[in-house]
Amino acid sequence: MTYISRQYSDEILTLTISRPERLNAIGPTVAQELWDILRPLWDELSNIKNPQKQPPSTRALIIRANPIAKPGGLVWLSGGDLKESTTLKTPAEGKSYVVMVSSICELLENLPIPVIMACDGAVIGGAIEFYLAADLRLATAHSTFAFKQLDIGLATGFGGARRLVKMVGKASAQHFLYTRQNISAAEAQKFSFVNQVAKDSDDLEKQLQQISQQMLATDAAAFAVQKKMLNLAVDNAFGAPHRHAEAELFAQLWQAPAHKNVLEKFSSK
Repeated sequence: MTYISRQYSDEILTLTISRPERLNAIGPTVAQELWDILRPLWDELSNIKNPQKQPPSTRALIIRANPIAKPGGLVWLSGGDLKESTTLKTPAEGKSYVVMVSSICELLENLPIPVIMACDGAVIGGAIEFYLAADLRLATAHSTFAFKQLDIGLATGFGGARRLVKMVGKASAQHFLYTRQNISAAEAQKFSFVNQVAKDSDDLEKQLQQISQQMLATDAAAFAVQKKMLNLAVDNAFGAPHRHAEAELFAQLWQAPAHKNVLEKFSSK
């Protein structure tokens, strides 16, 4: 069974995640599906030696999810799938999973095309780390963001700490990660980890269409170079960490008492 649909139109690839029974969680199953789609795309785009002479067939990537209605409002993406996580019994298995998602985020960050995410609803835990890997991040006004990793005895593992500090600074990152408060779309835009806020889902569609067309009108080679320059500028400013530094630290928490207690509750459901 697949949980990610693919739509290709006008040189734009749109991926839509839909797994309502798991609140669209980015657990091992969805992560593997994402990897199986995105890795070939990376290989294809990386093999284009001269985009001026050979423009890529995929010019932009949009990642979406079908929002799930809950009593408290819509959920766009939740973080790790706790039910699936109960099958990962050792720190090594936990690390293998988190390295896969971290690698997906790294791939999105380095694809030579624009990566756009458009959220409509709550974005929870590790899903925010996934969202931060996009180049352009849209949200509806009622969308919210909450880092819940510490609530389940874990920490960021998908490279989210590094990206968040780069975007908002260490002090604000500490506030968001430690307090786990809901962050409104307006506040997220103020701190620049949301680029644009739409009034509602209809307005989100309009904004997404406008940005997509603007990206298609941009020279592919120029965009690829500009994106690489920006990544280099940030890495040089902050210092490039070991590739999976967060994943290695994350693995120390997998099946530690606090996280194990959470998993045991879900394994009985």
